Amino acid sequence: MRSCPLFATLLGTLMLTGGFCAAGQQDSPMSLTDGTNRQSSSESNASPVRNPGELSLRFESNFSGVSRTISLLSTETGAASTALQFVPVTPCRIADTRNANGPFGGPELAANSTREFNIPQSACNIPSTAVAYSLNVTVVPNGSLNYLTLWPSGQTLPNVSTLNSDGRIKANAAITPAGTNGGVSVFVSDATQVILDIDGYFVPASTTSALAFYPLTPCRIADTRGATGSLGGPFISGGTSRAFPVQSSSCKIPTTAKAYSLNVTAVPHKTLNYLTTWPTGEAQPNASTLNSSTGAVVANAAIVPAGSGGDVSIFVSDDADVILDVNGYFAAPATGGLSLYTVTPCRVIDTRNSPGAFSGVLTVNVEGSTCAPPSTAQAYVLNATVVPPGSLNYLSLYPAGEAQPNVSTLNADDGAITSNMAIVPTSNGSIDAFAYNPTQLILDLSSYFAPSFPAALGGSNYGWYYLAPPCNREPYGVVYNYDTATAEINAQLQQMYQNGQRRLRIPIFHARGINSGTIMDSTGGNLAPRFQANLANLLAAIKAAGFLEIEVSFHPQSSNDPTQWTTFSSDFFQENWSLIQNLHPIIAGAGIPYHIDLLNEGIPPPTYTALLEYDQMLWNNYVPEFGSDDTLGFSIIADSAHLGQVSTVYGQSQFGSNGSPQLFDVHIYDETGSSFATAFSALSSQGYQGVGWIIGEAFYNDAAEAMTLRQQIASTGQKVLYLTQWPVTSAGTCSTAVNVAPPVDFSNYQAQDF
Repeated sequence: MRSCPLFATLLGTLMLTGGFCAAGQQDSPMSLTDGTNRQSSSESNASPVRNPGELSLRFESNFSGVSRTISLLSTETGAASTALQFVPVTPCRIADTRNANGPFGGPELAANSTREFNIPQSACNIPSTAVAYSLNVTVVPNGSLNYLTLWPSGQTLPNVSTLNSDGRIKANAAITPAGTNGGVSVFVSDATQVILDIDGYFVPASTTSALAFYPLTPCRIADTRGATGSLGGPFISGGTSRAFPVQSSSCKIPTTAKAYSLNVTAVPHKTLNYLTTWPTGEAQPNASTLNSSTGAVVANAAIVPAGSGGDVSIFVSDDADVILDVNGYFAAPATGGLSLYTVTPCRVIDTRNSPGAFSGVLTVNVEGSTCAPPSTAQAYVLNATVVPPGSLNYLSLYPAGEAQPNVSTLNADDGAITSNMAIVPTSNGSIDAFAYNPTQLILDLSSYFAPSFPAALGGSNYGWYYLAPPCNREPYGVVYNYDTATAEINAQLQQMYQNGQRRLRIPIFHARGINSGTIMDSTGGNLAPRFQANLANLLAAIKAAGFLEIEVSFHPQSSNDPTQWTTFSSDFFQENWSLIQNLHPIIAGAGIPYHIDLLNEGIPPPTYTALLEYDQMLWNNYVPEFGSDDTLGFSIIADSAHLGQVSTVYGQSQFGSNGSPQLFDVHIYDETGSSFATAFSALSSQGYQGVGWIIGEAFYNDAAEAMTLRQQIASTGQKVLYLTQWPVTSAGTCSTAVNVAPPVDFSNYQAQDF
């Protein structure tokens, strides 16, 4: 909407109740009322703080046999992240500290030390766009290793463990989010060598060729201890490999599967130096899946790409029987496919606190814990650790309420503390754990699989997080108040993302000497440090929520607004230009693709000579300093008066000739389609046919406008990259400027592939 002057003066503490004027209209007089502060949700709904290690328990017991139900409240909660899908890779070694010193080599990790591994810089060709990794961690300790923890670099060390060792070589799988520089951090309580292998990575669910997850009730694919057959005996001889036709099993894995979520168990005949899994038909990689230096039965999870004929190959260094269980597969997104959502690592249960060691079936209410994965979760990614008082033949994890399947999750027949990653399906928020012998059980949640809302291309102009009745948007500006309404704004970002929005337009309202709750004082050509930090932190939150791109638009107000000038002002021009120069590094440094609108709806009608001079001078200042790749120039009101001046703004002038933007931002408020047709004709006649558009503003979630825009795109062939709706409905109920906050619903535009 036309960002017309909000007011001329500000007296005391005031709340503004007027509105921005619609495109091409003049603003109506503002009514000013005494303002009152509204408490944000982060203040009014604060949760009690728990000290580290504090537990709250809710315990139900059934003493009729071995079945018990536990709902445990843990000390850490997980915040939902973005929807991610999987890209498998042939297993590849990222790091081995036994090698020569280097970023991915030695030295070994000393006791109580941490080391970072920046995975995209390894030799495994993992892109920097990876958001999480499917890893296998192996330790070669000098003696007992109390624990190892793997977590995203740059974050606080979580109170969870990835694996433990009594001094033997051990491995465990882990799905770990990417941290700073794409890195993961490793902490060890005691000195050890560490080996990291990777078998795939996760990217945003909208990424082409990424695979969705399809859970299966855990099912046994192969067991070489059985009768001779393609999925049975004999055992695998040391130094040889064998291909297993996974898709011919009775586990109902379709031929569309591109990778499998497996649990691999080795039953060595003596000792087993290592076992490796990989897609059949490819060269055996320099990676390992598990080890058993003592000859104990050992299991480990592995995501293995499907090879020739859908088969997977297994190599053993020494004679061993091998068991393969499956709990799901990855395939192209379709009905029933799930996406991964990472959470802050969270302890779901530790039976050492209560109820103690168990055998038989224990039902764990994962959803009911304060890890609080949503009810939409259909599979949990858990790290299961057992602390048995003696021999534990096996432990199985499976969906609560279903018959116990003939599978195992881990084994500890030697009575050692043992860990394994497990992807466990669920239909009711709970899982069952069956222990063949008494054991303590610890379950840590690192992520879950759930449906992802189909991603749209565009999204919203996100300027206000709240409207006071009836439609008062002051003082609730998003950038202005990010530091005081962080929780509320972050929750809204998550809601917009979950509803399918993928791009946002963030307005910067500024004026000399004004701080209104939306407008920020730009005296001297910069914002106060508070507002600079708010902008940087907001953009970081937008990136963290999973959005793919932003547009930042400048909306000068009051005397800074050149659309209201009758004569050119060098003073205010310089202030506005300096503000863009000073905020540019914050925008460019946010780490998310962006475009900048130098002046919202800044293309002038023919008689606005002061505005024309402003545009020409600003454009020819900006391009030599920053280039034209990251700017849309000046957004355009889609009427003939404004559209006709585009070539004049970007053509030869007294200030230079630096071409035109590579994309145009066109604002269309029209359910008939005529404004789109006018814009297409006017821009084409000036030589801009073929230049792509962003529709930067349109009526809020308007089904009629969405349909006519899609029809116009089809009939003209105009390329529109995406659309960001403005938070005002066509009906203009209570305001013709802004009457929606937050703008969470994008479904009608999404239905038309915007």
